[in-house]
Order: sequence, then structure tokens, then C-alpha cells
Amino acid sequence: MSGCILISRKLVESEIWKKPPLYIKVWLYLLIKAQHTDYKGLKRGQVFTSIPEIQEACSWYVGYRKEAPSKSQIYKILEYLRNPHEGEHEGETNATMITTTKSTRGIVVNMENYNVYQDLKTYE
Repeated sequence: MSGCILISRKLVESEIWKKPPLYIKVWLYLLIKAQHTDYKGLKRGQVFTSIPEIQEACSWYVGYRKEAPSKSQIYKILEYLRNPHEGEHEGETNATMITTTKSTRGIVVNMENYNVYQDLKTYE
């Protein structure tokens, strides 16, 4: 895999930064795996994946033992990314970070505002 993604410095000021590290790891994994151009039925900013694939990609090692997040952890993180401001004060933005669509063999994740945040002109 080659190429790069843009990460805004404002990430440190965002709500996801205050969450456990696994949230950022899943978010970055989805961002990195998202299509940067339209390809094989997926549009720019979309990724076809599955819960087990996310679990495997976001696993880590403790010594020689491999640890992986549980399905419920991944579901909880995806739900947060769908509704990041649920339960917060009124008047705050309710922008969603992702939308998901179930598929036969997985899910299609659409990274909302991908074109805005993955464009160098946004940061000039």
C-alpha cells in the first residue's frame, strides 16, 4: 500500500481525541483504507470492510500474545462514528463522521466529508 492521507492538527481538539486509543486506531484505519479515487464500484471516500477485518487490523501484541478488540468494541466505535455528538448539549453540531450500509459479505463505510478533509486546498 502506498500513498498518504491528510490529518488536520485540529484532531487533537476533537471529541474523538478524548476517547480511548482504540477509537482513533479504528478511525485512522478506515481513513487509510478509504478509496482515494472511484474504483470497483466504490466511490472516493468509501471502504468495503467487515467487523472481523477491522478486529484483525486493529489488533496489537502484548509480548508474544496477540490481543484483538471484541466485536462489541468495534460495534460501539462504529456507532460513535455514526453519531459522535449523541447525548451532548443542544446547539452543538450533529455532523456524522461515517455512514454505513450493510452488504452481503461486510459493510460499506462512507467517510463523510472525505473530499473536504483530504484536499490540500482546505489547509492552505
